[in-house]
Amino acid sequence: MSDARQDLLDREAALDASVAALPLLDLPRRSLLTALYGVVYQLMHGTGKGSKSARPAEGEAFISRLSYLAPLIVKCPEMPIGASALNAHSLISEELVPQLHDLVQYGHACELFPEMRHGWYVVKGGGGEYVLDHPEEAIREAEELDVLLSEISVPMRLRAVPANSMRTHILLKPGVTNGKDILLPAYYYATMETRELPLLYDDGMRAAAGVTLDEFLRFQRAVAALACTWLDVAADAGRLAAKAVRKSDRKKWLAEQMEWYAPLLSADFIEGMLADLSGLDELTLGKLLDIFTLKGDGTPAGEGFFPPFHYFTDEEGRRMIMFSPDVLLQMTAQRNLVYVCSKRHISTFDNLVSREMEPRLLDLAEAEFRRDRNLVLKRNANWAHAGVSGEFDLLVYDPRSNIAMHLQAKAPIPPQGARMVKRLEGRVAEGFDQLRRFRSLDGPGKNHVLGRILGEAISDAAVYDVLLMRSSFGTNKVWGKIGDVIPANLQLLHGASEEITRATGQLELPRLATRLATLRSELLVNAKPRWKTGVITLGAYDAKGRISMTLPLLRLDPTAIHKARLSLTPDLPRTRY
Repeated sequence: MSDARQDLLDREAALDASVAALPLLDLPRRSLLTALYGVVYQLMHGTGKGSKSARPAEGEAFISRLSYLAPLIVKCPEMPIGASALNAHSLISEELVPQLHDLVQYGHACELFPEMRHGWYVVKGGGGEYVLDHPEEAIREAEELDVLLSEISVPMRLRAVPANSMRTHILLKPGVTNGKDILLPAYYYATMETRELPLLYDDGMRAAAGVTLDEFLRFQRAVAALACTWLDVAADAGRLAAKAVRKSDRKKWLAEQMEWYAPLLSADFIEGMLADLSGLDELTLGKLLDIFTLKGDGTPAGEGFFPPFHYFTDEEGRRMIMFSPDVLLQMTAQRNLVYVCSKRHISTFDNLVSREMEPRLLDLAEAEFRRDRNLVLKRNANWAHAGVSGEFDLLVYDPRSNIAMHLQAKAPIPPQGARMVKRLEGRVAEGFDQLRRFRSLDGPGKNHVLGRILGEAISDAAVYDVLLMRSSFGTNKVWGKIGDVIPANLQLLHGASEEITRATGQLELPRLATRLATLRSELLVNAKPRWKTGVITLGAYDAKGRISMTLPLLRLDPTAIHKARLSLTPDLPRTRY
């Protein structure tokens, strides 16, 4: 380890202490959350009418990094709540704005230090000024590819956009609507579609959360309808602020906008709305709200999950609930429900929940191959020969061409942060080993194993090795060892198989193997990966305590990523409610 890298790592504890001591964190919790949700809103939607300043990719990253700030947020005093969002936010004085900036950057730093420990960066400099870079070009290229695969597998919320007249002219004056905000949630609930491939079956969902998959999807849809409605009204307030002639009117509309992007509302009202939309009973709704609510000890936040609901008791003893609509949309994913189970109920996760994740992944993969009825599919086929044994997670054989495809599937929780990536790489290594075992057999041995599993004589079949993951694969430690193995996630497999069968009416395995590689390359080219230089400045405000870290930041074309998510995610059968 370089002296500069060790010097920087040695400063981590002091940086943690300096952030924990920020006077900003002495403010009431609502004040801090309102300010943070303002950052979220500006990143996701920009700062004004027709603004091109929106940076949604950075907004999504910041929302995930809020998970690192949760332990600090819950230490803020709950009282006073304040009379309004503007009243709560007014406590963020000009002197505290730099501290808010520090807190935002601290979330990134919390992600960065574990990555440095795992050798993702080399560090140069010293004396409080450090420059981070990738140790070699191959590591940079692997990150581009892995981030791309992760991004195209992120769930999407698709909504049939109402007529523009329904989404605008909602506010008559600050605090008063014309009633469209009452109609919009029902409309969005009826038309909302979430493109998120299921992680579990009903049994796994019951073990993880005490609900069925259908009940979770109804909750997820209701939450999305709530969030989209609040974002529409916030946008309406923003348009009115931009049109305002008088400065005083502009301030009123901006204050109104704050009430919609950082709302604090009656918990009974919000719970009632979610129950009415979803049709869930009180007990079922309560189980799901519990998973997605930040507790007083900071749980269950962590590793990319920031619980979007926050409960308060106001000065009059009423139950109140606060949220950011953007955070609601991003955080109420199946991934996070499974993640919470893995932290709260380790034994249940290990013994019941995680066991369903690989079969669920294989179900989705098998559906792609069943496009061609001539293909022979064998699931979870064990084999042994000459002292070597293994299991085909999925064996696909085409008797027309005497060609097979050997898939090994690994389905851990989609990773966020260096620790989860390291565990992911362990699972990938397992997949490599299982593929290698069959590949190590001689020709007669392969013929024997394939013939026994397929129930017919096989002679010198060509076999493609495929490692199937739910999202991404890891760092260059994995990508540097890929060799002849074909890496794929469900989006790549769906896109390639659909394209081939649509063009030829059958799914030729050699063509699929080739297309998986070329599609991956095309997506990367379309995403236009570019690296910009970022600077994180943190620490006590004195000559010795303040440090700066200059580092490379990856940017992908958000339009290309959105298009890829839309075209490559299987459109599974849906139920309308």
